[in-house]
Amino acid sequence: MIILRDVPLGKRGEFLVKSIRAYPDSPEFDQAVCDYVQASGTDIAAGLRAFHDLLRWIYADVACVEGQDDDDKYRGLLASMEFLYAVLAHGELVHDRDRYSAVIDKATLKQQYKRGEIDKRQRLLARHGLSLRYLSGQSECQSASRASHLSLAYDGHPGLVPAAHYFAGRVASTTQGKLDQLNKLAMFLKGEYETAVLGQPVPRDAFDPLRSDLLDTIGAYREEWLGLVDRFLHPCGLRCSGEWVCYGSPVWGVSFAARGKRPLAIFTLGPDIVFIEFTLPPTAAEAIIRERKSYSDPIRKGIESFRCQKCPKKCKGSNLTKVDGVWLCTGRAEARRIYTTLSSPKDFQSLHSMLDQICDS
Repeated sequence: MIILRDVPLGKRGEFLVKSIRAYPDSPEFDQAVCDYVQASGTDIAAGLRAFHDLLRWIYADVACVEGQDDDDKYRGLLASMEFLYAVLAHGELVHDRDRYSAVIDKATLKQQYKRGEIDKRQRLLARHGLSLRYLSGQSECQSASRASHLSLAYDGHPGLVPAAHYFAGRVASTTQGKLDQLNKLAMFLKGEYETAVLGQPVPRDAFDPLRSDLLDTIGAYREEWLGLVDRFLHPCGLRCSGEWVCYGSPVWGVSFAARGKRPLAIFTLGPDIVFIEFTLPPTAAEAIIRERKSYSDPIRKGIESFRCQKCPKKCKGSNLTKVDGVWLCTGRAEARRIYTTLSSPKDFQSLHSMLDQICDS
């Protein structure tokens, strides 16, 4: 999976909005929420829906984030969300005069949040109704440097803070492996309630490439994606693996591979962006090279850019042959890999044509 560069900040915000997971509709989740309500006396269902709304408002308003350029602003947005997560997940829920707040001591905050610039984080969150108070003992003070505790409240829905506190706490307590689809920050950013509340992170190799939050983010290429997924999974019989990544630019990383083999195709799916790393198998590479002039220009140019990768094994050219003017290396996969964005109907049709050769060979 590659890192997408030069994606406008507004597009990244739209991608985050569309990545928010739909509110769960399962008996197991409903029961978990009911159990919490009975134990705490606090109904959090409406608050969880309100927190989803808050996430949408924050992501839709990225233009207000402070920073020198789009990359700097996006880092600031992520830092603000990390700060919010740290306070909610590791703070104590306080109920005073019909108002809930999450209160965290500064020592704990420093352990959980290391990006600094709390004043910037406060200004962004305040824009969306989240108020932050600095406390020294029982008294309020003017700056974080003098505070012993920080208190976070919400000026909108009264049930949002207890609901978000519960959700963030469940995220923090989730046991995760290195090969899960989401890390804890991603789970929080996407509002993945069911995964967190039920404590059931999903491994990458159980990824659903047709999940609704993925399809929403590539709306312009939805039909093309549906066709490719069907082709990879059924006639080609490949397995799917995937994850959602928020750093750099938020993307889905999705790959298709035969059991025990390296991926045939690795996709980076951004905001209406379908980027592919496609490796020609040696058994079909020669036929595909000879057919390249029937493919779209990006695919053809990718094939014609094949070169010796100067691998450390130093085969001295024994793995290289020239096919119709194109160098073909049968020893190193990177030398047979196409890197390109799929954007036109012919791009997608060219990929299907190559799969005709690969799946039938």
